[in-house]
Amino acid sequence: MPGGWNRGKTISDWNKRVFDLTGGRFRLIDHELLSSGEQRLLVKCMSCGSEKSVSSISLRNGGIKCTPCQMEATRRRHEADKEIREWRKNYERGLTLIQMEMNFCRCGRLLPFGFKVCEECKAEVRRKNDRRKEHRRRARERQDFDKTITLEALYERDHGVCYLCNKTCDWSDFQRINGNFIVGGSYPTVEHVKALCHGGTHSWDNVKLACHTCNSKKGRKENFEIPLG
Repeated sequence: MPGGWNRGKTISDWNKRVFDLTGGRFRLIDHELLSSGEQRLLVKCMSCGSEKSVSSISLRNGGIKCTPCQMEATRRRHEADKEIREWRKNYERGLTLIQMEMNFCRCGRLLPFGFKVCEECKAEVRRKNDRRKEHRRRARERQDFDKTITLEALYERDHGVCYLCNKTCDWSDFQRINGNFIVGGSYPTVEHVKALCHGGTHSWDNVKLACHTCNSKKGRKENFEIPLG
């Protein structure tokens, strides 16, 4: 006598068993008892109508799957993914075209077409240039302005060593881009120990050689030291 969980099942019991274990996706057509006590079931897919032969063990383990339905679901999923990829490509292409037509200033503000700098940045550049010109004018008008101070003479006096970082300055650390002379970090500069805006003088006892990097970091600060590391 067959044993196990399928013992004593009738045809009506198998119909209900197939319906419950497959969630109503399959319907029982026929079943056959094998010599091993296992039931061989012929089921029909309720979606596509295809028939399939499965064992009662596969039914119990929930392993009944319809191959045509799986292939159709995979095809639909691939088509949906393809549509999504195509939509995303068109969206990114349209977004890139919009960004190419838009013009931004270096500060991040949106500019009208044909403009390169916003009015706020222009005003800030003008204020800095006016302030720099005013400092130079006041320095020239003072009687303690020493006209003999040159970068070459200062480089020779200080032996080409920056007094802040103690590194040798490099005359060749520059480049020309579109006719503009752009210095590098180690290019020598004239540094006022006490800034002119704080009452310092343009005299030999108030100027020292400094590389461009240290001069930029010091700025108007007093008692400035390069941090270690």
